Amino acid sequence: MRKAPLLALLFFFGHLPAEAFDYESYTPTTLDEILDHPPAISEGMDIFFKKRDLAATVTEVPGPGTAVIVGRVLRIRGVISQTQEAPAVNHCVTVKSDMGKSVRMFLQDVLVETFRVEAPVGTRVRLWVAYLYYGAASREHGFLVNEFEALVGKDVEKSKPGT
Repeated sequence: MRKAPLLALLFFFGHLPAEAFDYESYTPTTLDEILDHPPAISEGMDIFFKKRDLAATVTEVPGPGTAVIVGRVLRIRGVISQTQEAPAVNHCVTVKSDMGKSVRMFLQDVLVETFRVEAPVGTRVRLWVAYLYYGAASREHGFLVNEFEALVGKDVEKSKPGT
């Protein structure tokens, strides 16, 4: 098990034991389900904190990405205090859903190198994400990848969220 991401998640969530990631607290869904049913807002941004367990296919390697909004959303939703540092997020990864919809997701810095090695382009991955916001004008969904599992050589049916 990767220790660096777990320690980062301990810091991020504040209540996790150092050796445990709370996979059970993430609600299984599909990326298509989220994308096909955005919040019903016509303007502005809907901000929330929903933990989701989903699968997707990597279409671009992790690259630089500005994620100032991540810390702001986590503070607004009370996930971290105003004085706590947000997790380091300076990268994004692009994935596609089962229906071929492309989404760029924020990727915690502690996951970047391992993600690059374990989940190259074309790899099916299981993602445990924080679904943070939806922007009405841009139709942008904000996701933060908290943990992942490359499904290479695994029984994908048994690795689908909810199974």
